[in-house]
Amino acid sequence: VRDKQILAFQDDDVRRIEIVDQAGNTTAIIRSEPDATDKAGGAKAAAPKETTWTLMPGGHTADPTEVRSYLSSRRSTP
Repeated sequence: VRDKQILAFQDDDVRRIEIVDQAGNTTAIIRSEPDATDKAGGAKAAAPKETTWTLMPGGHTADPTEVRSYLSSRRSTP
């Protein structure tokens, strides 16, 4: 059985994705980890928040499902 995976990585290890077009313009998708502490007392928050992704430039929030789908496609596209 041959492994057809192009890149081997775990989604949780990815912190930043950079896409450069032919003109040299870069779009970055940057991961923001959920805050594990409560700002008032420093204790852990009751419910963990979902990881968020931000498109730069622009600061728009990326759809986490689409980011995971993109990462999955990078693993398997020859």
